[in-house]
Amino acid sequence: MKINKILSSLILVAVLALPVIALAGATPDVPVDTYTWIQVKAFITGVLYTVGGFVIGVMLLVSGILFVTASGDPEKVGKARNTLLYAVVGGVVLVLALSIWAIIKTWI
Repeated sequence: MKINKILSSLILVAVLALPVIALAGATPDVPVDTYTWIQVKAFITGVLYTVGGFVIGVMLLVSGILFVTASGDPEKVGKARNTLLYAVVGGVVLVLALSIWAIIKTWI
């Protein structure tokens, strides 16, 4: 039952994000073939980092709601703590991925 809620929430977020992705195309003034692979990679990683940051923010919000609605139930508090832990770990991984790529880019 809870998996269905999570899955439907993820589908809703994906559907709501589609117009943003669709409108992020090339400008009509510049032909598409003038873009280099570096620009395409930078755009894709930028989108991935933005989506990742949004998901982490949503997970932090969900964790806060779970904490508030736990009402002292140890099982619900544990679930809220796990959600918070996973969101923080995801944020650390996202920041490390961005940092490692920046370090490698400066060395090359």
